[in-house]
Amino acid sequence: MLERSTAGRYFDGCLAAEIDLSHVNWILTANRVDRLPTPLLSRIDVVEVSGPGRDHAEVVLAGLWRAVARDVGLPPSALPRIEAAAETALLRLFRNTRSVRRLRRAIETVVAVSARNVPRTVN
Repeated sequence: MLERSTAGRYFDGCLAAEIDLSHVNWILTANRVDRLPTPLLSRIDVVEVSGPGRDHAEVVLAGLWRAVARDVGLPPSALPRIEAAAETALLRLFRNTRSVRRLRRAIETVVAVSARNVPRTVN
């Protein structure tokens, strides 16, 4: 499907029909290029994209905070406020690991723990 000459006449088993994929642009992602097979590498252009750096910690934290709020169906302002020490710890975590996934899991944990400690009113 990556070669224009063969992609023009590709038989799709699910559709049980021949289709033209010659105008499809493929985007592949990989964490490590060195593990990709040589025949595949010969058919693609590799573009390396680095992750956010240590100096992007505040921006990443704010973006993930909004994403977590959106995923639970709330505006960011409706999430429990976190203490300055917790925010400092989250920023330190990202600066030390540069892992967006770990930071998101940590934010989700902070939100869950903070939500448990919010006083609730009974109607």
